[in-house]
Amino acid sequence: MKKINIAIDGPVASGKTSVARELSKRMNYSYIDTGAMYRALTWKALRQGIDPLDEEKITSMAENTEINIVPSLESIAGYLVFMDGINVSERLNEPEVRKNVSPVASVSPLRKILVEKQKKMALSRGVIMAGRDITTVVIPEAEVKIFLTATPEERARRRLMELIDKGENISYESVLKEIKRRDHIDSTRADSPLIKAPDAVEVDCSDKTLEEVVEEIFIIAMNAAGAR
Repeated sequence: MKKINIAIDGPVASGKTSVARELSKRMNYSYIDTGAMYRALTWKALRQGIDPLDEEKITSMAENTEINIVPSLESIAGYLVFMDGINVSERLNEPEVRKNVSPVASVSPLRKILVEKQKKMALSRGVIMAGRDITTVVIPEAEVKIFLTATPEERARRRLMELIDKGENISYESVLKEIKRRDHIDSTRADSPLIKAPDAVEVDCSDKTLEEVVEEIFIIAMNAAGAR
């Protein structure tokens, strides 16, 4: 059975990370969460006092930053993110990072830098990559392309549960508002907007369990890999 690449796109909080992580375990594939790369750069920009909308400074920072995603069985996410040799995994879901990651990800020169890094990561095959423009820009040649989605309300409910588990005091209404704000930014940005690739399979997980979604995509992937 040949090794293939699997690209998973979808809006914020649609379950891309959880699905890709579980699928990678089942298939023994490498998992790359490209969103973590953008969150890492957002955290670094905020830490250095750089305006997330300052394209010149954001781009210069990205050019001089080394980002590595390392598989880890000890991490809930299934990986650790190292930036300039420092483990920043625990910083990537801080409220200010979540609030500013979409503007940072809209900086066109920065996206070009990260896309090139992501393309190189996929050259080895046997990769599951999740993000916002994976099927359309990063690895459009992937054998399996999935557009994972759910209603804004369901995505807000899931994100709220995650945040409450992490000890954050936040309302459903504010989470839903933030989800819709990021949807708008991601789908209307000039460079690599979030869209469904023409040949991607849309999987609506609004009323499906994680296990059901993983099983559905696993069957698609095995067929593409030539499993008998």
